[in-house]
Amino acid sequence: MKFIKWLKELSKNDLSLVGGKAANLGEMYNAGLPVPQAFVVTAEAYKEFLRKTKLKGKILKILKETDFNNPTNLEENTKKIRELIENAKMPEEIEREIIEAYEKLSKEFGKEEEYVAIRSSATAEDVPSITDSYVIVKIDGEVVVDKISKICELANGKSLEVLSFEKGEVKWRKAGVYKHYIKDKLYKVKLRSGREILLTKDHSLIVLDKDLNIFPTFLEEGIDCLIPCLRRFSVEETVDEIDVGEFFRKNKIKFNVIDGKIYVSNKISQENAIPSKIKITENFAYLLGVIIADGTIYKNQIIITSKDEKIRKKCIEAFKELGLNPKDNGLDVRVESAPLARLIKLLTVKEKLGKGKGKNVKSINGLLFNLKRNLKISLIAGYFDGDGCLSGERFEFATKFESLAYELLYFLSSLGYLTFIGKREGKKKAYRIIIPKKYSYKLALEISKFSAKKIEIEDKIEHDEIESYKLNVKELLLDKFGRKIKVRFCPICKGKLEITSPYKNKKRYRCLNCHKIFYEEQTIDSEEIEISERDENGRFLKGFLPWNTGVVKGGQKLLLAKAQKFGVEDEIEEILFKDVYWDKIVKVEEVEYEGFVYDFVVPFAENFNANGIFTHNTASFAGQQLTLINIKNKENVVKAVQKCWASLFTARATFYRQQKGFKHEKVYIAVVVQKQLGVLSKEEYLQGKYKAGIGFTIHPVTGEKNKIVVEASYGQGEAIVSGEVNPDTYVIDKESGKVLESHVGTKEKMKITKEGGELEEIEVPENMRKALCLSEDEIKQLWSLARKLEEHYQFPQDFEWASENGKVYLVQSRPVTVFYEKKESKIIVERPPILKGLPASPGVAIGKVKVCLTIEEARQKLEKGDILVTKMTSPDWVPFMRIASGIITTEGGMTSHAAIVSRELGIPCIVGASNALEVLKDGMMITLDSRNGLVYEGEIKELLEREKIYEVSPEEVAKLKTRTKILMNLGVPMEIEKYKNLPFDGIGLMRIEFIIAEWIKEHPNYMIEKGEEQKYIDKLAEGIAMVAKAIYPRFVVVRFSDFKTNEYRQLVGGEKYEPQEEDPLMGWRGVSRYISPQFEKAFRLECRAIRKVREEYKLDNVWVMLPFVRTTWEVEKVLKIMEEEGLKRGMKNFQIWAMIEVPSTVFLIEEFCKYFDGFSIGSNDLVMGILLVSRDSALLANMGYFDEMNPAVLKAIKQVIKGARKHGKTISICGQAPSINPKFTEFLVKCGITSISFNPDTLCRMRKFVYEVEQSLK
Repeated sequence: MKFIKWLKELSKNDLSLVGGKAANLGEMYNAGLPVPQAFVVTAEAYKEFLRKTKLKGKILKILKETDFNNPTNLEENTKKIRELIENAKMPEEIEREIIEAYEKLSKEFGKEEEYVAIRSSATAEDVPSITDSYVIVKIDGEVVVDKISKICELANGKSLEVLSFEKGEVKWRKAGVYKHYIKDKLYKVKLRSGREILLTKDHSLIVLDKDLNIFPTFLEEGIDCLIPCLRRFSVEETVDEIDVGEFFRKNKIKFNVIDGKIYVSNKISQENAIPSKIKITENFAYLLGVIIADGTIYKNQIIITSKDEKIRKKCIEAFKELGLNPKDNGLDVRVESAPLARLIKLLTVKEKLGKGKGKNVKSINGLLFNLKRNLKISLIAGYFDGDGCLSGERFEFATKFESLAYELLYFLSSLGYLTFIGKREGKKKAYRIIIPKKYSYKLALEISKFSAKKIEIEDKIEHDEIESYKLNVKELLLDKFGRKIKVRFCPICKGKLEITSPYKNKKRYRCLNCHKIFYEEQTIDSEEIEISERDENGRFLKGFLPWNTGVVKGGQKLLLAKAQKFGVEDEIEEILFKDVYWDKIVKVEEVEYEGFVYDFVVPFAENFNANGIFTHNTASFAGQQLTLINIKNKENVVKAVQKCWASLFTARATFYRQQKGFKHEKVYIAVVVQKQLGVLSKEEYLQGKYKAGIGFTIHPVTGEKNKIVVEASYGQGEAIVSGEVNPDTYVIDKESGKVLESHVGTKEKMKITKEGGELEEIEVPENMRKALCLSEDEIKQLWSLARKLEEHYQFPQDFEWASENGKVYLVQSRPVTVFYEKKESKIIVERPPILKGLPASPGVAIGKVKVCLTIEEARQKLEKGDILVTKMTSPDWVPFMRIASGIITTEGGMTSHAAIVSRELGIPCIVGASNALEVLKDGMMITLDSRNGLVYEGEIKELLEREKIYEVSPEEVAKLKTRTKILMNLGVPMEIEKYKNLPFDGIGLMRIEFIIAEWIKEHPNYMIEKGEEQKYIDKLAEGIAMVAKAIYPRFVVVRFSDFKTNEYRQLVGGEKYEPQEEDPLMGWRGVSRYISPQFEKAFRLECRAIRKVREEYKLDNVWVMLPFVRTTWEVEKVLKIMEEEGLKRGMKNFQIWAMIEVPSTVFLIEEFCKYFDGFSIGSNDLVMGILLVSRDSALLANMGYFDEMNPAVLKAIKQVIKGARKHGKTISICGQAPSINPKFTEFLVKCGITSISFNPDTLCRMRKFVYEVEQSLK
């Protein structure tokens, strides 16, 4: 069929054809989720309808005459458009296909005419789309640089991440990608930095204007603005070795391994083999750079041509490190090795163009982005020596390949260097990647260590004409927002100081450079001019708004700069332009284009990077168009489709498009025709056999990601969506499925299907109103489906559901677009509230009450700044909601229309305030505190002050002093740079398993057998020292390795040394492993690594912890081994802790106190041990058995805390439970635990929570 698609034919990649709603239904249907069968009338049908009826011109004429700021005029004109569409004759071909599909659907369920639900699914031709451009992405965690068309192929069915500009920083965000075909004129945009992009005319860009506003706008209005381009981003830089066999296997290259050597042919005697694992040295990285720039791989030969003897010499050294003997004839260096040629091709060649030498398109393989920094710099040095130059004190890297030019751009950005692009047109196209002068000096310092060339660049560079336009922005920042602040410096190294914990009520400061601690009177103080969006009390300055309110004035990261009044320092450049470069548009031209255009869907951030430019992406049309229920017979179905098309022009939908800048003629609509659920008798409805509602996979008001919220009521779900009923509300723990809270809604009425079509409203019996409507089984189904939805889509979902005779179905799912982190009020209001309701959209509003029960009343009475009071809202109310300062409804729940739209608009709102119409009267001045669901009479301006502190930053949380020490868990050493400035007192759990698995990769006994003990020690020490140095003098508790046998077997050589256990979780692990003859030598290596960090690295802030302790006799043995290796209790600044994971340590806690300085509770294993529930048993976990709040577990923890404190020992906890369960954390604080170790992403929020619990105990 031309205009019809069935769900089985659809996926998320069909957005442009069927819209988001239909594409998601297809995606869910094909993922095996319970979705009722449906077909879709595609957007192509709507386009054909407009063409055949010739309505497009008439619609545009009416819209041109519309005053979008006048709600009355907007409503009248959009009604005219809807009437035009509804009354037009349906084209014959479209009508025939709809009827045929309806008849097929009916027959599938054994009926001639089945009842169906008909839902709109809007799409847009102009969803932000660009032509095939170069992007950098992660596919299943691996870096790939390529054109989007290729990414579409590679990412199919895999996890995809893109670079996104968010809150002033560049981050990796999960994304989806799709394409659609167009034939139109496009804009070709060229920036001053040489970057170019080809995009649809209606595509929006993120811009920074001269008044420091950052916002998305269309190109016509944004030409005089600055555009964000990529300057730098982060990738893991850990690779210094290639497992050649694994790399070949992954790339489907046949090979043999003989005596640890790789061969790729049968002619072993004639082949120069290479090691099966290659250590990437600085010489080898340099060689790769030279080959990418100007080397040749021909058949089995690698050829480096250069007259420079130093370059040839470095390449020869690299070949010799691999055991090869290259030949040097004074002009070129050659080596013949089939396996090495294959390896280097994979790393440096994208594709081959034709036969012969020099036909390879050179490339930087994604693996090379993850090299350690010194190796990446060495690679760039090799490229510079091969095909680079210094021109006007700027580095330039040349290539004839466009793909390599963008790979160089992204590669240099991963090193933190700003790049410009030069391009030579003509038959011999060429590209130059240029580093501006200031950055060239910094790059010269790094490259000169590895380059064979002599590099000299002036240090003091005041000006570079290719960047000069940016100075006006900086000067404007200084003039507008500069203020003097006091800064303290180190008396020894003159480094900048940060405040740290006081001692005996005296302020202390820590040097960020030498890490020494000083009292205030020992420091050097000075004044600087700072640019900030907050005043000295942390409140937003007038004119500033937080980032996530939409339009941003300034931006937190852009304005956190320091400067002197006359002149711009390097420090401004570093902070003001931290991750992005604000570039200027120099040329825009129209070009004809026919082909595919592409878009990445990036939830929340709504932008991605292509060709080095950040470009905006999608807007949402969810909930703006019509849904019709209980439709039967083919004539009614056809009419219903037209009504859905007409709903594209409701006042709300039209206003939204106008506000977002979408051209109305480019927005289209598809229609879903779906099997109607709930075709039951009235008696069956009154027996509670049909229920429906809404769900969120995160808490929609507080933003808590560990909770699922479900709203449910009897009858069809439209009553909940529209806010006509107060539903039951369930808050469910996402991990366990346990219902944490439940609230009985009034549920006075329900909507039911009736014979002949449409819906009927009836009263809910009194006994059904007072009880919760969902059964335990239905709750479990909803919990399970919510988790599956979020797992499938990889981000939080807002879904609609229905339950018929106990079976739950999904009828819609979309990304959650707005959610908040809950912030508690510190303002005490003396007067009592006059009204209470459910918090729906957080904030505070002060204004006059306007009671409006109809749209007509709203049109006549409501003025800007009034607080709208009504029974409920619907989509038609949106133009009026927009001008209100606050909203109060008597009906609806947290997921009602009023709640959802208020959160989108950022307007304070409470819902379900049942007696609002009796209490509130027109003209009353009230204060609406929607964070707490309260209304006060009169003005309470203190509450407005609270709202200025919109979010708690790490700096602000650091000021909250807690008795309980706040520690942090850490597993990946490189992550410490990201988290080192968070307000924690130390690291309560540093896992070394990542270092062993990812850096070392070999079983320790295997390395001992090979005589590589020192390598094992050095690698461990390097990773531990990285963390300890970053947070010095704060302590790091390093847990000795706690791999289970099945995990150790996965290391290289592990199978030889590890038994196969039936239950590794309860088996040979922890201390029992360390004291065994089979592993004692390996454990001693871990002890030596700790000693090396403390003695050679001089980092005495490193402590240790023993995992999975079972008995006192094993403790005595392991402590003796540690003492023999130089780790003895009682040493200066050294502690030994033990994990509390086994019930025996709970019962004998006072005995264990004799052996240790402190303890840390491993809540996961302790729950397993006490309840005998395997952590790996999904079945038992789903049944609710794995529960840290089980009374037996809580009793055990309380006993441990009491016993440890009795003997003056530190007692901490490092399991996952405190990070995800505030109630559990509250229990720990009340029990008197001395410290809690949180995951980094929850640390700030939980530090504040601990502070509040402690305050409540006072």
